[in-house]
Amino acid sequence: MKSITIKEILSTEIEQYKMFLAAALQHDEESLLITPNENLNAPFPTKDRNDSFTLGAYVENTLAGVVSFIRDGEDREKLQHKRINGGTY
Repeated sequence: MKSITIKEILSTEIEQYKMFLAAALQHDEESLLITPNENLNAPFPTKDRNDSFTLGAYVENTLAGVVSFIRDGEDREKLQHKRINGGTY
């Protein structure tokens, strides 16, 4: 049985993150909320935000899935629980 490790992906690991998204976009672009062109120039989704983070799921040290949690509506109490969708590949 393969083990899965969950750990935070830091903005310093943006190249690994973008390579993962590029592969996912080639495999199933319709399932993601980003286009290949947007992926090229997109900033890391949670860079420099104290209230947000990105997690990676690693199978045998290979990135297999990502999810980013970003606070929505910093000034709106009822929206602060929302998150954006992640993806698996």
